[in-house]
Amino acid sequence: MKYSNELKVGLALVLSVVVFVLGIRYFEDIPLFSGTYTLHTSFENAGGLVAGNSVRVNGVTVGQVEQVALSPDAKAALVRFHVHKGVRIPQGSTTSISGTSVLGAVRLDVAPGPSGNDALAPGAFLPSASAGGLDALLDRAPDLVDRADTLLFEAGTMLGGARGLLEDPESDLRRTLTAVRGSAEALNGLLRAEQDRLTRVLDGVATLTDNLNGLTGPGGDSLRATVQNLNQVLARLDRNMASLEQTTASLDAVVGKINRGEGTLGRLVNDDALYLRLDSTLTNLNRILLDFEQNPKRYLKDLKLVDVF
Repeated sequence: MKYSNELKVGLALVLSVVVFVLGIRYFEDIPLFSGTYTLHTSFENAGGLVAGNSVRVNGVTVGQVEQVALSPDAKAALVRFHVHKGVRIPQGSTTSISGTSVLGAVRLDVAPGPSGNDALAPGAFLPSASAGGLDALLDRAPDLVDRADTLLFEAGTMLGGARGLLEDPESDLRRTLTAVRGSAEALNGLLRAEQDRLTRVLDGVATLTDNLNGLTGPGGDSLRATVQNLNQVLARLDRNMASLEQTTASLDAVVGKINRGEGTLGRLVNDDALYLRLDSTLTNLNRILLDFEQNPKRYLKDLKLVDVF
């Protein structure tokens, strides 16, 4: 079955639209086959929060920020975000901003209220808790500096230990590196030894490709002649099949007329009375011939020899 170009183009456009819509929902962290509902909150400082940042509840991503805009009085940042329909946000929940825009990890956190409270309706407003984001990071800066010093000291200790392992010829690390180096050298030697064979194989592949191009290219007269002969045979076979179909149709028409009792043969085949009369005539004729054989004088007594012969 062949399809028109218009149908193919239409199906391609429909498929492209479906893939485009599903891609947008996927990259916006929206469930592909389930809906979401929208909630609102506000902050004195957005802290680098932008549309597309994730929304988390207890560390689990449940939605995405849709819009961050400045309030009409320019005193707050209004945030609209969506949450997956299957996620229940109870009344009494609060929002906060965590992470820092410097590291590109800003997100909107939702602290759930008491589980016994009713769920928030779509479009409800959630109050914000204490400021987060960069301010909170600055408050924790001294502790982070202390931890960074500790990590650097531990890293230096680890590097010193690694250096000692590398300098000790009996260490497992030194032995492993030596074995890896030996394997690399053996592999390199094998490739050099098999270089000639690989070259011959590649040359053979190139020759085979040239031969195939010669058969199918402008110089492939033999192959083209074979294909033309095959096409002619197929054309004759098609003509013979068409003639056979016409003969079969004519034979079907004749058999149909016989079955309907048309013509002499049809009446002979379908008329029982004609068959019975013919059978009776043959019986009588057989009886006369039998009597003629038994009593020829009865039939020849009045005939002269000259009249007979």
